[in-house]
Amino acid sequence: TLTSGLYGIVQVFSKNYNELFQIVTLHSLEMWTRFKNAKGEWQTWVKLPNMQDFKYRHEERGFQIYPGGLMFQWGSMSIQMGGGTQTAKQDIVYPLAYSNPVFFAGANIDNVDGNGEGITDDFTVHVFNYNRLPGATVRIKNILNPYGSYATVKWFAIGI
Repeated sequence: TLTSGLYGIVQVFSKNYNELFQIVTLHSLEMWTRFKNAKGEWQTWVKLPNMQDFKYRHEERGFQIYPGGLMFQWGSMSIQMGGGTQTAKQDIVYPLAYSNPVFFAGANIDNVDGNGEGITDDFTVHVFNYNRLPGATVRIKNILNPYGSYATVKWFAIGI
């Protein structure tokens, strides 16, 4: 631990004969580093990230969390629209709720099926309610298609 010291394999590199750079590799394969400047002052130990520090679920509905807390999430959902309906909306449910409102959430229409009449060009998609921690809201608008349709929407969100 940092209070009792780091124990493992230590590599020491010298710079200008009075500055030192240390790298410690622990038995758990964690790596830590620190620097001693020309004044003889040591910086605090800093842990180098490794693959275990990147939490993830790489599936169709998944996430990637970086060591600093930045989180990317993605997924897909189907939104149903009845015949003659102009708009429909549905909430995204993130795989993990964010701690703060997201920085960005976006979506696109991946596929539309309207009894053989639905085409992607007839629809627009908007994402709003960014401040909802469990998920934003997607609204699609049917511009031309009077038939019942459903749209497969792919979404992506970035936040902490």
